[in-house]
Amino acid sequence: MTVHSVDLDYQRFILSQKESEATHAGPKKSKAPTEQNDDPVSGPVDENIKNMSDFTFGRIVKCKVTSVKSTQVNVQLADNIQGRIDVSEVFDKWDDLKNRKHPLRFFKTKQIVDARILGIHDARNHKFLPISHRSGKYPVYELSLKPSFLKATNPAPLNLEQVQVGSSWMGFINNISDNCIWINLSPSVRGRLRFMDASDDLSLLTDVENNFPIGSALKVQVTGVNAEKGQLDLSAKQGFDKLSFGDVSVGMIVAGRVTKVTEKQVIMQLSEAVVAAVNLIDMADDYSKANPSLYRKNEILRAYVVSVDEPNKKIQLSLRPSKVLSSTLPVQDREITSLKDIKPNEVIRGFVKRVTDAGLFVSVGRDVIAYVRVSDLSDSYLKEWKDAFQVDQLVKGRVTMVDASQNKLQLSLKDSLLDPNYKAPVTLRDLKVGQVVTGKIRKVEEFGAFIVVDKSANVSGLCHRSEMADKRIEDARTLYDEGDNVKAKIIKIDPASKKISFSLKASHFQDAPDESDDEELSDAADGGVELQGDSDDDDDDVSMGGVDVEDGSEDDEEEEEEDEDSDVDESTKPSKDGGLGASGFDWSGNVQADNAAANSDSDEEESSKKKKKSRKPEIQVDRTGELDANGPQTVADYERLLMGEPDSSLLWLQYMAFQLELGEVEKARTIAERALRTISMGQDSEKLNVWIALLNLENTYGNDDTLEEVFNRACQYQDAQVIYDKMASIYISSGKNEVCLFLFPCPLIMS
Repeated sequence: MTVHSVDLDYQRFILSQKESEATHAGPKKSKAPTEQNDDPVSGPVDENIKNMSDFTFGRIVKCKVTSVKSTQVNVQLADNIQGRIDVSEVFDKWDDLKNRKHPLRFFKTKQIVDARILGIHDARNHKFLPISHRSGKYPVYELSLKPSFLKATNPAPLNLEQVQVGSSWMGFINNISDNCIWINLSPSVRGRLRFMDASDDLSLLTDVENNFPIGSALKVQVTGVNAEKGQLDLSAKQGFDKLSFGDVSVGMIVAGRVTKVTEKQVIMQLSEAVVAAVNLIDMADDYSKANPSLYRKNEILRAYVVSVDEPNKKIQLSLRPSKVLSSTLPVQDREITSLKDIKPNEVIRGFVKRVTDAGLFVSVGRDVIAYVRVSDLSDSYLKEWKDAFQVDQLVKGRVTMVDASQNKLQLSLKDSLLDPNYKAPVTLRDLKVGQVVTGKIRKVEEFGAFIVVDKSANVSGLCHRSEMADKRIEDARTLYDEGDNVKAKIIKIDPASKKISFSLKASHFQDAPDESDDEELSDAADGGVELQGDSDDDDDDVSMGGVDVEDGSEDDEEEEEEDEDSDVDESTKPSKDGGLGASGFDWSGNVQADNAAANSDSDEEESSKKKKKSRKPEIQVDRTGELDANGPQTVADYERLLMGEPDSSLLWLQYMAFQLELGEVEKARTIAERALRTISMGQDSEKLNVWIALLNLENTYGNDDTLEEVFNRACQYQDAQVIYDKMASIYISSGKNEVCLFLFPCPLIMS
């Protein structure tokens, strides 16, 4: 191997295996500096400059200002020869600054200034190099306007080796990243200033970009130097001693940076060595607004120190406005510190801490846990009660027992104790033979259907197929499905065996509408708790369940009349969807008039027909029962379904779409936030669907700020690459291709 050439500038050499070059070993001769730098200069600003070799280190030259930026002044030395003056190379002393936020504003374009050459600017790493490291025929020169440099005989630019811990400097903001501010002490010395060390004034940290604009000046002190790694840590606090654990005490108002956000906590960094946490119970004065997802990583917050655990080195903070801002602010959920703060029979709220076989454990205070027995969860029987409660769920209960001496606290979540207007659910003793009730079909077999009475304590009975219709029924499954809402009449009650027999025959309802029966049922059932869902839904179920549905009733009665007049074999199984009689059907709705004209000769037939019209057809029960099968139609329907499937993102998205159809954009946002809090941990794919829906919603109905806020939060909780891909797809589908380029910039376009 033979050394072909040596490049001292880049400290590299090239080898060759050619035998012809074996006799020419040695470094390749390069041109002498005088030969490289003797190119003539065209149109120099300084008349004393003739050739490129005249631009030497330390020389003072005249230059013309071409543009003024926030961190530098761009100048022209000659045609095609440019220079730059960093803001850190303009002022010698702090008192020389006339405008500390915009120190370079006094420069004007085409202004002629005298500057000293420091070296060559390296655009790749934003530093300057000695004159010997030329990287082109026409380089960009690094210049200085400092009066001390212009007067000095041999000026020495500042380097990292000259910086010592504890020394003070005048720095200028060059850039702002996620968690710190980058400060230039010179063109080649840059340090890191953490947000927490940027100022003693905590209010300034709430809006870093506006209070610390790019190019503004700061007095900083050096807190750490690592010359090997090129790291420099700075502080702008007057006393830059770092906050220690011993300095923190209960009652202090401190500023902290959010470092981590979970579903139940917000972790904040008070200093480099002190970390504290905010729990759900301390996030808001109104527990319904306690939502960790509202806080962003690296956000600066003011917090109140509520406890300091010295043995375990733990600090707990509070973000309650009544603690941080003013104690006069309204508080919906007061702070509970011990059992002595709780009185018997008091109604309080808290967050579910654990769900066990024995019941719930609810956190009602920072260190106060209440126990809820299974029997105190609901007035109704809950078979799968664990599915109705999740960890961190907000619940409301009444204090049934409090014993501070034994550290015992029990709550009851029963509506009968919370609602003063509560009425007990219907029991077997409240029902009587001949009463008309509404209910829901729980199960259908060939021999009949099992019906659960609405707003009852799980009271159910059987309707045999012989009692389903006035016609013969071979299979009950051809008429009804599970979940259908029906109106039934009680024909038998056996108190000993607790069995009820129902009838669904239309002949039971052929007289005048059973207003008295309906009112009696309503009086007995108001305020009841339905086992299958939320109590608020029951009213909707009754109104949708076919108690008195008036729309289209006349047509249905005429339809039944035609069926009875036609010759139908009784052994034929009735159709589940009903049907039109063979004698014809007038789609204009004038069947009644036509029939009256056709039967005018027979008064008896006319009176018989009027009597038949007062009956409600059996198909009416089936049609109203199918309303529930068509999917949720009201807010109450969605809430009831979500109790059974809280982790179903599809159901949450349908709920959002339902609100958007009503024009309730803000309610759709609230539902999305509820979904993110409710869906269990580990269901990442379900939560991802909600995040994507929320991004689509903000892209369509929100603005750039709300969309960016949701996008940043989604990147924290989900895979950032996936969120970027989904966001790009959203932009493309909505025709925002230019915004998509900023999200995934093309290297060719950016260059």
